[in-house]
Amino acid sequence: MKTGRPHKTESETKDIVKHIRYSPDEWSRVEAKLQQSGRTFSEFVRQATFSANVMPSLDMGQITTLRELKVSLDRVGNNINQIAKSGSMVTDSFSLERYLKELQNCKKEAEELSAILLQIRNTLR
Repeated sequence: MKTGRPHKTESETKDIVKHIRYSPDEWSRVEAKLQQSGRTFSEFVRQATFSANVMPSLDMGQITTLRELKVSLDRVGNNINQIAKSGSMVTDSFSLERYLKELQNCKKEAEELSAILLQIRNTLR
C-alpha cells in the first residue's frame, strides 16, 4: 500500500515556471499584499493575473493625444467655472444671450471630447 499525497490530475499540474524581477521597494510592496492576502506567492500571482484589467500598451502618439485631451478637458472645465461666475452678473437680455452662447460652446466642446474619449476607450478594449 502506497502512502503519501495522491497524484494530481493532468489539469491540476503546473509545469510551467516563470521568473520575475522586483526592485527592493517593489518587493516590499508585494510582501505587504501577500501578508494581507494570506496566500502563497504563486497563488497570489495567479489570482492577480486572472483578475487583472489589462490595458494595451500605448505608443507616444496615443499618450500625447491623451495629454492634449486632458488639457482640452481642463480648459472646458475652467470655461464652465468662469461662465458660472459671470452668470450671476447677468442683468440684461444681451448678457443672457452671450452667457447662453458660451454655455452652448462649452457643451459642444465637451461632447466632442466625450466622443473622442469613447473612441479611445473602445479601441483599448
